[in-house]
Amino acid sequence: MGRKSSELSIGCKENIITLVQKRISYGDISRMLDISKSTVFSVWKKFRTQRDVENRLRSGRRKSIDVRSARKLTRQVRGDRKLVLSDVTLK
Repeated sequence: MGRKSSELSIGCKENIITLVQKRISYGDISRMLDISKSTVFSVWKKFRTQRDVENRLRSGRRKSIDVRSARKLTRQVRGDRKLVLSDVTLK
């Protein structure tokens, strides 16, 4: 199994779609764009099934505190750098 690289740009994916629609072979496209044939095929397959080439948002770990609480915490710590954790949680 090869190394993972960064995602293809949307422009590159759209380029693949137009070349496949012009009936150019996967091998020729992969040589022209310097990407693997399997990548070309997977982009085309995704386009055929979903009619979209956008990069999806990934689920990740949720933030433990919301933006408002983070601002409040930052404000408290900047106000008094020697605050103890128990004092911060009480406020």
